[in-house]
Amino acid sequence: MGQVYAIEPFVTLPNAAGKVEDGDEITIFRLVKSRSLKNPYARELLKHIEDDFRTLPFAERWLQGIVPKEHYGEAFKELLSSKALTYYPVFVEVSRKAVAQAEHTVLITKDGCEVLT
Repeated sequence: MGQVYAIEPFVTLPNAAGKVEDGDEITIFRLVKSRSLKNPYARELLKHIEDDFRTLPFAERWLQGIVPKEHYGEAFKELLSSKALTYYPVFVEVSRKAVAQAEHTVLITKDGCEVLT
């Protein structure tokens, strides 16, 4: 009770392999642990992530405008190299056929479940 689950079904074409694998593109990240950072812009990004997302996954594009554009790349790189963040590659179908994906997030309650999405 009180647990939250993400249900993420994938569908593809009948002539596809029917399996997904990690692709090369990475756009989703998650806070793993707060770290001591040297770069003040990295610290600012980390604070924003801690305050706004906590340990929930987030898209990198949601961080645009938090720190000056000219300092963003270096700051984000420090978050990754310090292992403050982990990342999730975009899934691709192994035969490279089209894939559609949806998601529902559900909260398990004492009376059943509540769909949060």
